[in-house]
Amino acid sequence: MTVTPVTGVTKIPTSTGGTAFLLGDKGVRPWWSGNLGMRVYYDISDDTRVSAGVRYAESYNGYSDPNSALVDAAGNPVYNGWIRFNDNGTTRYTNLNSGTNPFLNFVPGGESQTQTFVRGETLVGDVKVKADLSYTHTDAWFTSPTRLSTLTPTAGGMVFAGGGTNTPGPSNRLSATLQAERAWNTWNTFTLGLQAQRDWFDRNVEDLANFKDVGSGTGAISYHTEGWANTYSVFAQNKSDLTDRLTLYLGMRFDDWTTAGSTWQKATAVQSTLPTFATNYAQREAYSVTPKASLVYLPIDDLTLRASVGQAFRTPDLLQMYSRSQTTLTSFTDAAPDLKPEKVTSWEIGGEWRIPSSGTKLRVTYYENYLTDFIYNRVVSASETRRTNAGAAVVRGIEAGIEQKLLDHWTIYGNVTRNDSRMTENAAVPANVGKKLPMTPDLMANVGATYADGPFSATVNGRYVSKVYSDDQNRDVATGAFGTYDPYFVVDAKVSYAIKDTGLNISLTGKNLTDRKYYEFYLQPGRTVWTELSYRF
Repeated sequence: MTVTPVTGVTKIPTSTGGTAFLLGDKGVRPWWSGNLGMRVYYDISDDTRVSAGVRYAESYNGYSDPNSALVDAAGNPVYNGWIRFNDNGTTRYTNLNSGTNPFLNFVPGGESQTQTFVRGETLVGDVKVKADLSYTHTDAWFTSPTRLSTLTPTAGGMVFAGGGTNTPGPSNRLSATLQAERAWNTWNTFTLGLQAQRDWFDRNVEDLANFKDVGSGTGAISYHTEGWANTYSVFAQNKSDLTDRLTLYLGMRFDDWTTAGSTWQKATAVQSTLPTFATNYAQREAYSVTPKASLVYLPIDDLTLRASVGQAFRTPDLLQMYSRSQTTLTSFTDAAPDLKPEKVTSWEIGGEWRIPSSGTKLRVTYYENYLTDFIYNRVVSASETRRTNAGAAVVRGIEAGIEQKLLDHWTIYGNVTRNDSRMTENAAVPANVGKKLPMTPDLMANVGATYADGPFSATVNGRYVSKVYSDDQNRDVATGAFGTYDPYFVVDAKVSYAIKDTGLNISLTGKNLTDRKYYEFYLQPGRTVWTELSYRF
């Protein structure tokens, strides 16, 4: 066995507070995104109007050569084989070719989405009728390595090549809504609506001769999964103006959800060790009746008080239920075909006070949400994450904000949200009880200013987000390390100018202007500035 002595190793913290060794990086990950949209409106009469639109968006993530910080005695970078280095007097050994090589590049991936809609409204007698039909097609894809067969030298170091897979994820949503609204009398208005939604997807994982080249498909399929879900809903609301200053809203919604799916797997030339299986997930159904009530009260003209209580029902995503997703060469999130819909009972109370003489607006809201069958990602092992339903969770919080007009063109504002989110019941993993919900910050705040004067407008905004946990047992306590979700404060700004009578608008946008370094699993982009030209007609 040949062992290469190296220097250049740096000790860094892990997300759970331990230590690891930084050997280099996977290279720059270039990306781009773009979108294009169009809407048309037509007023057939004073009471009848229609609109239609289409929007297309696309994004792509690329890759580049890795960079090794490891240097041998001759000053050459090291990318593979056994290495030896000094750790504060302790000699350590590691094999770069065992498991996943730490210099394995990021892999290509992307997403495209096309959204189309048609909407209309009209009067039929004294009934206002609204209709909406929309279709969305999304195709997200990514490649993954399955074996690392060669290390090819380049001017910058070493490049990985080898077999892999391409995982496209075409998914579809077709939704239709029909709503009718009628005033029974001068103080009572009733709304009745119907909604139907169908979601479906079909995914094949295809072998690639080269995991970096999505065009190198061999045609061999190692994994197939598909699923569908239908949701039919009826909703009704009655608005009652009890007095000139007190309005009561009473509503009810019924949802019926049905889903089924299937998957199969087999070995291929690239995926030669895969076990073979085929599973059909039987059709299952869930339904929910969710009421809601709210009061709006104006004790004086410039003060609005609100209170509401209600329930909601959220179904799991098809990909969550029926598709396994690969995170890295050795880690994945498994499918969860038995996921149940989430349910929540919530209430809130709040108000807004407007002071016209000083141009001030103040608002505050307190809320509590009680969730059952809460869907979250359970960490099973270092390589496996599994989506599952928890027994119960609670989220309590308060939101407060202020807005202040200054002179004729300036407005300053600030708002803050304080959350306390806890798992309160989880028989499958009792250690989760009392822990904070994953990906839920305790504190969020914004402060900023806007300026508008004719065709010119500008805004500057500072955002703060406290640390969040991605681990269901809150073990990722560290900050400033790969895999962590750091607290951060960033400043963004945008200036725009509308060119008179042309429909053209030009703007300059800056994100993270202070070049703050922070992690949201990956190290986030530093200072970024771009220009935008838009045209409306």
